[in-house]
Amino acid sequence: FNRAPNKDWSDPTRGNPPFEGGPITATLDEPGPQPLYGLCQLAVNPFNCPVPAGLPIGLNPRGGALPGAGTSSIGGTLRDLKYSYNIARFVGVQYGLTPNWTLEADYSGSHDVHLYVNTDRNRCFGCFDPTTGSRIGFQPNPFFLAINLTDNSGWSYYNGGTFSVLHRFSQSFTLQASFTTGHTVSDVDAPTPGHDSSFGTVYNPYNPSAQSGPASFDIQHGFTVHGVWELPKLNDMNSAVRGVLGGWQFSGSANLQGGYPYTVQDCNHSPDGGVTCV
Repeated sequence: FNRAPNKDWSDPTRGNPPFEGGPITATLDEPGPQPLYGLCQLAVNPFNCPVPAGLPIGLNPRGGALPGAGTSSIGGTLRDLKYSYNIARFVGVQYGLTPNWTLEADYSGSHDVHLYVNTDRNRCFGCFDPTTGSRIGFQPNPFFLAINLTDNSGWSYYNGGTFSVLHRFSQSFTLQASFTTGHTVSDVDAPTPGHDSSFGTVYNPYNPSAQSGPASFDIQHGFTVHGVWELPKLNDMNSAVRGVLGGWQFSGSANLQGGYPYTVQDCNHSPDGGVTCV
């Protein structure tokens, strides 16, 4: 299931003014407009609900909310957004030392190009109130809160090798062991498992490559051992017994691997007013 069209185009743009405007009033936002509770006069849009006193109605010169009515965010996608794609490589060699010993060495690599990344371009390091931590009024473009843009600035690559040995101890038991070493590097990772990386954390939206490093799923070492024991075929038994009890196999495997990389974050000293941590 691919949500790229939704995440990269529909979600960022369908909330743009004038399609949608959602100023929020709260009792904690004094002295701003306070909530007004009551029944709306109509059961259909726009409902004609009571408007809180002091809430400006309208748009600023750039199409955002008026001062005092909160801030509006906008989003969009590059008109020449490219399709992302993957380049995969593989080469392997296998050699039989004896009828019972086999060695194998494989290389695999991949390069992901033009990955989608959605970033807020209306921020910069130090553009926030050092007392309150708020970035409202300190954005490069004061008419909007966030200006989200989807582009193709994401990328990743992987290089790894696997070395394995297989040994047949007898006519009925085979053991294979493999060791894998590899490294995955990317500039933007998925924020949580099960999500794409298009909305991953980007510290500097104008240079995502500056934060490149081990990917969040980078496992650099792994060891696997696998054994198969073929039970007697019971050739000297009658066909009914052979059909039920003959030809069975027992197998088992064990996997050991290194851990995921860990990133230490400090969200109490945000460089851009709480949008990202350091």
